Amino acid sequence: MEFLKLFGRLKSVVIGMVHVGALPGTPQSSLPLTQITDKACYESEIYKDAGVDGLIVENMHDLPYTVSVGPEITAAMAVISAAVKQTCPHLPLGIQILCSANQQAVAVALAAVPPCRCPGSKKEDNKWLWLAGVNRRGEAEEQEQ
Repeated sequence: MEFLKLFGRLKSVVIGMVHVGALPGTPQSSLPLTQITDKACYESEIYKDAGVDGLIVENMHDLPYTVSVGPEITAAMAVISAAVKQTCPHLPLGIQILCSANQQAVAVALAAVPPCRCPGSKKEDNKWLWLAGVNRRGEAEEQEQ
């Protein structure tokens, strides 16, 4: 039922993946955050104009991936994701921070898409967060079925 509420149908949705450039603090970083953000917003508009049903923002170019994501990555992803959400306010937005940074992804999601924009009740907000594999306390959880 949550899927239906989110996308308006039960199957055949298309999610656009916005791969942001290498973020400040990573070895391949070469652009300021403003340019990375502008490019992510430009790409999200292309996806929106093409009729996608949702977007995911991912730090694909932060190579090599580490298991310890620093606060600079989380902060940059929050800025970029908030800008993408402003660019495409009616599209559902997901966050993926590599590598396995689920707690940071939830933090970014809460910053970019505040709970007040999620389905109304606290229980539903928790379900939304569990989709990222982490509960509100930041502890790993198995995903609900």
